[in-house]
Amino acid sequence: WIPKETQKRLDLRAGHDMGRIYRVYPVGVKPRALPRLDKLDTAGLVAALDSPSGWQRDTVQMMLLWRKDEKAVPALEKLARESKRPQARLHALCTLDGLEALKPELLARALADEHWGVRLNAVRLCESRLAGAKTLGETLVKLVDDPDPSVRLQLACTLGEWNDPRAGETLGKLALKDGDNPYALAAVFSSLNKANLDDVLRVAVRGSSGQGPPAPLLERLLRLASALDHGRATATLLNAVTTLDRSGKVAAWQLLALKSLLESLEQRGSSLPALLRGADAELTSAIRKTGKLFEAARALAVDDKTEEATRLAALAVLGRGLEKGQADRQTLAALLGPRVPAVIQNAAAASLARLPGDDVPRLLLAGWKGYSPALRASVLEALFRRPDGVKAILAGLEGGDVTPADFGAAHRQRLLDLRDDTLRKRAVKLLAGSVDPDRQKVIDAFASVKTLRGEPGRGAAIFKKSCAACHRIGDEGQNVGPDLGSLKDRSTEALLVAVLDPNRAVEARYVNYVVEMKNGLTYSGVLGAESGNSVTLVDAEGKSHVLLRANIASLTATGKSAMPEGLEKDLKAQDLADLFAFLRTAGPAGKPKSFPGNKPELVRASGGTLKLTPANCSIYGKTLVLEQKYGNLGYWSSDDDQAVWTAEVPADGYYEVWLEWACEAKSAGNSYHFQAGDDGFSGKVKSTGDWDTYRREKIGSVKLSRGVQRFVLRPEGKIRGSLMDLREIRLVRSP
Repeated sequence: WIPKETQKRLDLRAGHDMGRIYRVYPVGVKPRALPRLDKLDTAGLVAALDSPSGWQRDTVQMMLLWRKDEKAVPALEKLARESKRPQARLHALCTLDGLEALKPELLARALADEHWGVRLNAVRLCESRLAGAKTLGETLVKLVDDPDPSVRLQLACTLGEWNDPRAGETLGKLALKDGDNPYALAAVFSSLNKANLDDVLRVAVRGSSGQGPPAPLLERLLRLASALDHGRATATLLNAVTTLDRSGKVAAWQLLALKSLLESLEQRGSSLPALLRGADAELTSAIRKTGKLFEAARALAVDDKTEEATRLAALAVLGRGLEKGQADRQTLAALLGPRVPAVIQNAAAASLARLPGDDVPRLLLAGWKGYSPALRASVLEALFRRPDGVKAILAGLEGGDVTPADFGAAHRQRLLDLRDDTLRKRAVKLLAGSVDPDRQKVIDAFASVKTLRGEPGRGAAIFKKSCAACHRIGDEGQNVGPDLGSLKDRSTEALLVAVLDPNRAVEARYVNYVVEMKNGLTYSGVLGAESGNSVTLVDAEGKSHVLLRANIASLTATGKSAMPEGLEKDLKAQDLADLFAFLRTAGPAGKPKSFPGNKPELVRASGGTLKLTPANCSIYGKTLVLEQKYGNLGYWSSDDDQAVWTAEVPADGYYEVWLEWACEAKSAGNSYHFQAGDDGFSGKVKSTGDWDTYRREKIGSVKLSRGVQRFVLRPEGKIRGSLMDLREIRLVRSP
């Protein structure tokens, strides 16, 4: 972290023989006396607690707790009341707590302290004393209006330890007050339980300023009430959700809140009809009231004049009510038609696929021949999750309604990897010839890619269509699969293997998993994240699915890459040449750095020679800079530092590579890699004596093809010190 130039001027070992403990103070100021804590009696230790030194306060508190001297209590109480230093007041309170001598009256006083840090910790110290000190609770709940959000956050955490109706009421007020703060809201929900939920709801459903509860809060409360199987709380919330405003119109937030309840029920293997069967009179009445929301949703879903967000919310609840399930499925199927906006089509497909009913797969496939590629992908992804969906796909293939050409590589691979032997054999027979098992034969068939000139512009379009669902370059795509930046400097042969034979070498983190849920749904993708109670799977479309472990029947690694085989069916040799050209010209992640005197541009040859300089390259990485003194690239100390040039090679042939650089002896020996189009080589940096001495030397040769090529100089492996100071790379055509 110390600049290399500074390291050259300083002795970094200076003072190593003078000990490790220093005392720093301003010139002309007499340092305060340091007490010998081991010589102080109890009164002296309490006095020493009133110090600006954090180390001294910590040590004194520790010593007082060791001694357990009751004589310290009066002095500590006085310090907690009278010290002008908030840190000392806080330490006095915590020391009294450790001595089990903290009185409720003193703690109540601390709850009104002028410093937020004292108030916050006083709130925390209340947790074990609320049951035995009634007046303490009265003071505590007043902090709902504390001006400091950190104090209110601690209050939310502490109230979960208090079994009192006032705790729930205060939590409800905090939820309304700090509902836009995710950390504060998380603290509130961490304190909710079956005992206090009713009290929270009494406040929350009234809302603030008579405006009703915020929609996101209501959604989360509905989920919690359902998860806790709290009938009375669910009824209270449903009554709030189904209450219409003066206009009598249903708002998007009401549909979203209803959707949250439905999803929570489904996660527990339940549904609204199932909830009704075991409901008491109060909950039954509340559930019946949802009928008007479902009726409104049916009208809003098909109204093309309704705002998109409201239509999407309506689509999410269709078919999940107490009645008209078949009619809702027909409505959703009709919204897959060609005149419907794509976002509505995709949402309708997803909603329809979630619904029970033997007719769902048939409805999803009914308009198959008129679907766009994007809608086909959404429908296939939805069908793959259903036990009857895969059978419907295979039946469509057998009947000719669906053809192998309709599938992308990812979905073809899903069919060929089905776990059910009978279904897999049907798929293999139906897709015979769609994926050649001899991957080397496929690679050899695309050998012409090595001699084709690629067009990066066309390659960008191919990347967006075929790769962006899982890979990201710049601002395009998703970070599901590996970073394609690692492939930019690879040969064409290596790129062909990576694309056409993805299972030849698979990183563990990109292995495909299949998750079967207890409700029969199936998900496939890479593991995006794991927690104690959930697994996040990212599918072939780049969509994330958070799956509760309690609902998972099985989780199985396929042993294969999430990237499918068979892309050769969708891409021609020229397509791959264009794609590879795009990968090579696309810069590393992020934008290149900008420095005075640096202007990246296409380098053209002069007299058959290409000059790659700091002035005409793109500079990437944490530490690499253009130094003005020598016009060099310096501070080359980070693994991600690299210089990238784009140059027009004048003719096919071999080119000598000459390097002009400087490197001191201590940093010599680091490895570098120079990539030139499809060719490249690695080497070690030699010493030039010091950082001010430059040398020019031939370091290798490369074979280049005529046309625009990409050149990259980067470190290979960890850097010790700095890689080099670079002034120029010169490529001279061999005679």
